[in-house]
Amino acid sequence: MLGFGKRKSVSPGNIAAVVSGQIIPIEKVKDEAFAKKMMGDGVAIVPSDDYIVSPCDGTVSMLYPTLHAFAVTSEDGMDILIHIGIDTVKLKGKGFRSFVKQGQKVHVGERIIRVDSYDMKNKGIDLTTMILFPSANKKIAVKKEGYADQGKAIIMVSSEMPELLSTCDRIIVFRNGEISGILNNEEATEEKIMYAAVAVD
Repeated sequence: MLGFGKRKSVSPGNIAAVVSGQIIPIEKVKDEAFAKKMMGDGVAIVPSDDYIVSPCDGTVSMLYPTLHAFAVTSEDGMDILIHIGIDTVKLKGKGFRSFVKQGQKVHVGERIIRVDSYDMKNKGIDLTTMILFPSANKKIAVKKEGYADQGKAIIMVSSEMPELLSTCDRIIVFRNGEISGILNNEEATEEKIMYAAVAVD
């Protein structure tokens, strides 16, 4: 069996990349509203793919008519906002195609939006895509650099950091966008990973 069509999955508490591409810190996005986290904390990806997928199992709780943004509410009730590009609302839906409807249940890795990236990039449109948590009341550990693989975890979410630490054997710690070390589970305290971290599978 070759596994074609096999459903993607991530561990509980993990949020997957909605598109493949280069990860950049949310603070470096070229739009003040995102860089200053006015729409919530999160991470940004400079996409290398046309397809934007669901970051988790859940429900499409909001789908903008212009298709430049949508939200998925996870099965445990967390709202995740995906915003495709900078100032793309001005396109009024041109260059976007939706595969889902608002209220539809989706699985992690399931296609939500297709973007005509070739045409948009030729027009100088910045397609940096943000994964945001507008009303998060849990701790979020975000991968701040490197390459994101669509459908694979880049964010860990937990109500308590000890619970987060118990889900993995090692933690990569990032400071100022650079890896500062790899900790074993026993060494990883909340103080040591207060900047950002990602679990090593």
